[in-house]
Amino acid sequence: MLNKVLILDDSEPLHQIYKVTLNRYKCEIIAALKREDGLKKLEEHAGVDLILVDMNMSLSRMSGLEFIKAVKARQDCGDVLIVLVATRGREDDAKEALPFANGVLVKPFTSNEVHRLIEKLFPQAVSA
Repeated sequence: MLNKVLILDDSEPLHQIYKVTLNRYKCEIIAALKREDGLKKLEEHAGVDLILVDMNMSLSRMSGLEFIKAVKARQDCGDVLIVLVATRGREDDAKEALPFANGVLVKPFTSNEVHRLIEKLFPQAVSA
């Protein structure tokens, strides 16, 4: 079941687009503008099922790969799925993290692409 989604992106308008797109799944949306804040949000919100992490965040000191490794090292995040969000033309930024990821979105993407990915990762969310 898809209950909680953590969105890490340095674009607040994109947070709103994610929220509208994910609204159909009736899941809790948690958002952060920096990866460092994303780690804090994981501590504050137990049971995150999915993390959408922008690999090209200019506001973060922590790299996308460092963030993902920190998440994977946490015992309470063993089942969390991670989707890399890369910018078209900068997909190389995500290459190192691909072995740790469950999916990839390339910006600009459509809401249909997000829905297809969610339905692939959480097939039970479609029937809910």
